[in-house]
Amino acid sequence: MTELLLVMATMLAVGSATPQRLSIHHDVAYTPSGDVRQTLDVYAPANAEGAPLLVFIHGGGLLFGDKALAAHVGQRLALEGIVTVAPNHRFSPAVTHPAHVQDAAAAVAWAVANASRFGADPRRLIVAGHSSGGYLAALLATDARWLEAAGLDRKLLRGVAPISGFFHVPRLAPERPKSVWGEDPDAWQQASPAAHVDADLAPMLLLYADGDDDARKAENVDFAAALRQAGAAEPRLIEVRRRDHRTIFYTLNLPDDESMQALLDFIETHTANPL
Repeated sequence: MTELLLVMATMLAVGSATPQRLSIHHDVAYTPSGDVRQTLDVYAPANAEGAPLLVFIHGGGLLFGDKALAAHVGQRLALEGIVTVAPNHRFSPAVTHPAHVQDAAAAVAWAVANASRFGADPRRLIVAGHSSGGYLAALLATDARWLEAAGLDRKLLRGVAPISGFFHVPRLAPERPKSVWGEDPDAWQQASPAAHVDADLAPMLLLYADGDDDARKAENVDFAAALRQAGAAEPRLIEVRRRDHRTIFYTLNLPDDESMQALLDFIETHTANPL
């Protein structure tokens, strides 16, 4: 199935009645910059009150992508009673690390500060993302500097759910444009979620596809091992059947999707009792 057909399928799966059941807000600025890359969309259940809050970061290798790609995720989660915030972030080569994660942190800080406007409880916060968005979610959780700089304590995170993410930048950086992480191997290491694991991390749900390439599979398996070695909460590591790097994302809102069900279970488990 082509990417276009997958997008059409996910749109049809949401259903024509969706707008009546949801409150959707597009292109909300999360910084005063006026940059479209620093805006976000909000998907909220109609009349929500005290709902879980999830920030979902799109993929694209920190080079491309858009929050609109996560519309099917935001709508599905909102239909399940979860207020979902989907931010853009700036891209390389216009910016380099740490600008991408600084934007992600600013978007999370905005979501927390404005949660009550949309019926969410900021004490029930989950951060998730696909591919490079999963990387940014994991980096926010592991390297406390970025949320702290945005005025948040990482202990506010109730859980983190990278989907086909990556966690060891030195494995990728040599083959990626140098505008993303620069050219210093020491800086690559510091940009890696795996370099900052400790026992106090929020619980992690690590999803990857059986059709992901071997390197991406190893990223997830090795990161789970690093979490265990550090004494962090036991990660939930799932290889999702009959999916590849694209379809694990584009089919998230289809009925009985394994990844979405795992995400919903994770959210329910870890946000049941606000901090």
